[in-house]
Amino acid sequence: MVAAPSSRSDSTKSWIFRYAAASTKVSETGSEYRRERQMGLGPVYTVGLAEAREMAREARLLVQQGKETRSTSATQPRAPLQPPI
Repeated sequence: MVAAPSSRSDSTKSWIFRYAAASTKVSETGSEYRRERQMGLGPVYTVGLAEAREMAREARLLVQQGKETRSTSATQPRAPLQPPI
């Protein structure tokens, strides 16, 4: 999990979950490799570290089960954020 600067000009940082895709590919030399993928977890100012870690943990479990995180995260609605008490 990385807090990476966004590509937008306002320099907002976002949490990124980096993982290797479940499927393997074969290179021109014949060796197998897994492609690196990234999943955005949200901007740092909106998503706290604890929540980003929990989201990354859930995504990691999906990757270990052989499921693609991009397709599942896009279809599942996220709970609304609650203001801190």
